[in-house]
Amino acid sequence: MKRINFKRLVARNNRLILAYEKKYAKQIGRALQKQLKDYLKTGILSDEITPILTDMYMNVGERFYLNQYKLLSDISQKNLFIDSFKIWWTNYVGRVLAEKVTQINETTLTKLQNSLGSLIPQSLEFEEMASRLMNDFDFSIQRAMTISRTEVGNAMNEAKFRAKDNIKEELGEEVWKIWIHRGSKNPRDWHIKLDDGKAIHEDDVWRVEKPSTGFTEPMDRPHDPEASAENVINCGCEVMYISYSYAKNNGMI
Repeated sequence: MKRINFKRLVARNNRLILAYEKKYAKQIGRALQKQLKDYLKTGILSDEITPILTDMYMNVGERFYLNQYKLLSDISQKNLFIDSFKIWWTNYVGRVLAEKVTQINETTLTKLQNSLGSLIPQSLEFEEMASRLMNDFDFSIQRAMTISRTEVGNAMNEAKFRAKDNIKEELGEEVWKIWIHRGSKNPRDWHIKLDDGKAIHEDDVWRVEKPSTGFTEPMDRPHDPEASAENVINCGCEVMYISYSYAKNNGMI
């Protein structure tokens, strides 16, 4: 297998990820503001988030599944597992998004109710009240970007995790993994340290710092669904799966 130019690969992935984050942040931002206005008019929080996250997960998941698959597979028939992946991924997305959307909407509703408690006594006009709420973080483009960046990262790394199993079946050898830190405006220093060019076995975990406790937590990969929010929210890292032979031949283990 030819040597992988990880620097170039990460740069290419980063451009793609940033485009996805920007695209969906705009959609989520509009959805949050529509939820706000609808709630002020009806007292009901509409579900504007589900169709956006569904579209995000389907697009991001398929794209990075194929990227990871092509990175390791030398077989020309690149779509060997894509049909089975699409079926599995559709079921996965339907299963996990309900909980994610519920969490997002509950946060939105709680913030709305708390904010209205202080604004209603001021007898503000509808537009003024809506304007003030839209300037709040929970209805701003900043929160929309936080949601977008987090969920794009979740979709990407989960799809790669699935691709890893198919790659292992095809290659007939063990798969190892490396932690990639793509960079961000507010990077976690302890995540940067994990990007050391060393691979670990697919079944091993990274011991990742958890500053709020002073201890560490095990993470199978960036955006591990079992990890704490402080190691997942706004995380700009990704996992990369490689074959055992590649890792050994290139001094990564």
